[in-house]
Amino acid sequence: MEPDRAFTQRELARTAGLNEGFTSRIVRDLEQQQLVLRKPDGAVQLSDFDTMLDAWRESYDFSKHHIVRGHIPSRSGDDLLRKL
Repeated sequence: MEPDRAFTQRELARTAGLNEGFTSRIVRDLEQQQLVLRKPDGAVQLSDFDTMLDAWRESYDFSKHHIVRGHIPSRSGDDLLRKL
């Protein structure tokens, strides 16, 4: 949501609700793939938002989800959100 901002690994772990060690491994993998850059202060930042989004789309397996198809009548987006 903030592609130009750098984050510490601790901030990322806390925000995502993940263990700091697990977050560290993910960040290391992203660095190896050159999807994130490490700043001199240790924070990490996306190297290129579009490249990261493309990498996520390529690896995301939508078929692993249970999809429920249906129709919800509503008069507006807010009404639909409340009903959902």
